[in-house]
Amino acid sequence: MSKKRITMAAGLASLIGLSSAYAALKSYNNKQAEMTALEQGKQILNVDSNSVTGLTFTVDHEQVSFILKNDVWIKEDDETFPVDEEAILGPLVQLAPLNAVRTLENVEDSAEYGINEPQNTITLTDKDGGQTEIVIGATNSGTGDDYIMVNGEESVIYTVSSALRTAFSDDLYDYAVSEELPHLNASEITRISLQRDTDAYEVYLEDAKWKISGSDSEVLDADSEKVNNVLTKLSGLEYADYVEHDCKDPSRYGLDDPSAILTVTWTEETESDTEDSTESVTEAQSKTEVSFVFRIGNTDELGNYYVQQEKSSQVHTISSGIIGEVLEKSISDWETAEDTGA
Repeated sequence: MSKKRITMAAGLASLIGLSSAYAALKSYNNKQAEMTALEQGKQILNVDSNSVTGLTFTVDHEQVSFILKNDVWIKEDDETFPVDEEAILGPLVQLAPLNAVRTLENVEDSAEYGINEPQNTITLTDKDGGQTEIVIGATNSGTGDDYIMVNGEESVIYTVSSALRTAFSDDLYDYAVSEELPHLNASEITRISLQRDTDAYEVYLEDAKWKISGSDSEVLDADSEKVNNVLTKLSGLEYADYVEHDCKDPSRYGLDDPSAILTVTWTEETESDTEDSTESVTEAQSKTEVSFVFRIGNTDELGNYYVQQEKSSQVHTISSGIIGEVLEKSISDWETAEDTGA
């Protein structure tokens, strides 16, 4: 056989070999793609929130448990805790269903995925007393997905969206119902009173004009623009943070001997039934004054003030941007330019 024919035969054999290898590689890739698709679509859990009677998870590095008792959700170790049922059941949406992004089988060491140092451990109890445990391990730095283990099966690790982890808040009071604040309309506020250790003053509306007076000072005209600026801020009154629902030690927040007591008074329209001479009943409207009292203590690390409503056991914080201006003002700060001699 000539050298040319030998070369052609070798080339043909190589081509056949490459074709076979390509076909094998294509088949392998197709199988891998099919396997990946199956893994991504795998359903891990499908929890019916109506069947859940107990929920335990980690909040601020501590395990907390909520249970359903007489059809009412309570905190297992503190029945006075004002549980927000919607906040408790809300995260369960992530489990109806919970699908895997990837499934890792035949895992030899679950610690490689952070299962031994979990970010959270979620335990669900159903009506029959059965339990489901989800351990959320490390987060994949590349994808942002979390590794999880279900019901202690260490040889199988799943990756799931971080939405499950983030659905469970790390602030206990995100699961509590807060007392309400009044919705203040700036145009309806008629008086602001402030008592402090050093002095006291009140700004009030009289004959459609704002006045300012202190315990040891005469009545002066208040600058309406300055007053309206403060009233606008008070109309946006809202809590910054929920700190404690049943405070036994107000001294922790400076509320045992508050630095100030703020009273805001406004008018509300009320309706009452009246009878005229023909014995027909009509509705009459009248205005009633309503007051709201805050005890104001120390500030937290963010500069927000600890506050407590009168006759309340709850402690919250309010932004210094809302009430700071009232607390920092002296009588002269409210006066008109004419009264100050400016």
